[in-house]
Amino acid sequence: MDSKSKLGAKALKLLKKLDEKCVPRFAEFQGHRTAMIHNRYNGNSGNKVIAVVWLALLAVGWPPTRAAAATVNYQSGNLVLKAYLCIPEANGPLPVVIFNHGGFGPHIGGAPEETCRALAKAGFIGFSPIRRTEKALMSNLDDVFAAVAHVGTLPNVDVSRMAIMGFSRGALLTILAASRHPHDFAAVVLMAPAPPRPGTEREFYRDARNISAPVLLLVAENDLPQYNNEHQDHVALTKTLRDRLVDAGREARLIIYPAYGRNGHMMFFEVGDYWSDVVQFLHEPLHVE
Repeated sequence: MDSKSKLGAKALKLLKKLDEKCVPRFAEFQGHRTAMIHNRYNGNSGNKVIAVVWLALLAVGWPPTRAAAATVNYQSGNLVLKAYLCIPEANGPLPVVIFNHGGFGPHIGGAPEETCRALAKAGFIGFSPIRRTEKALMSNLDDVFAAVAHVGTLPNVDVSRMAIMGFSRGALLTILAASRHPHDFAAVVLMAPAPPRPGTEREFYRDARNISAPVLLLVAENDLPQYNNEHQDHVALTKTLRDRLVDAGREARLIIYPAYGRNGHMMFFEVGDYWSDVVQFLHEPLHVE
């Protein structure tokens, strides 16, 4: 074991003593770890020690990273935007899954790069577009449609086996995209979707009934206004959306997970225990053996 590995192992051992639960989360979290530190550790001196250990681990490159996602560009109108592209080691054409991150403006919610890699590991081409920093919802939706169009031009992609998924605002955009172009997608995954704009709820739920693909909805039981930073009841919204889809005769499955930490919305800032449900769900509509 080289010196960096030894130092990383010592820091990891100390971190485990300080906070047992955050060790496996760190091992899976790539690219957004400093945001986790900021959100979770801004209190007493003990928590500051944990944050210092996190930073020490980052400095030595521990744990060793998995194969990095390729950073590519895609065109949305006159804008050139960034995306992560992850391709599995398999013969094609291959199914493809587009992941729409949460957040808006300069803030990115969720784990777009990690999700991209996890999709490739599961046998799908993963594509995680990073939207423009403009906050306007319809401008963000333009970026989603541009990402869909771009994916259709990629080699080795089977567009008849395309799924779309999203977290928070990305899930809201996923609903809008799948309701406007229902025949483009073979499956839809919604992770703690954000609510529609005030005053558009009736239209939103009406249009969501246009989604024709099977839908998987995921949320943690404590993704509630008193816990999350959005002050939104994502549990109630997700239940209502599932009910409206079922009432319209659509195939919709809802999974409510046990409470996740102090803020259930943070469950989707990493590829965690819920991921096996996502992969299992995608296999059938995307015809993956």
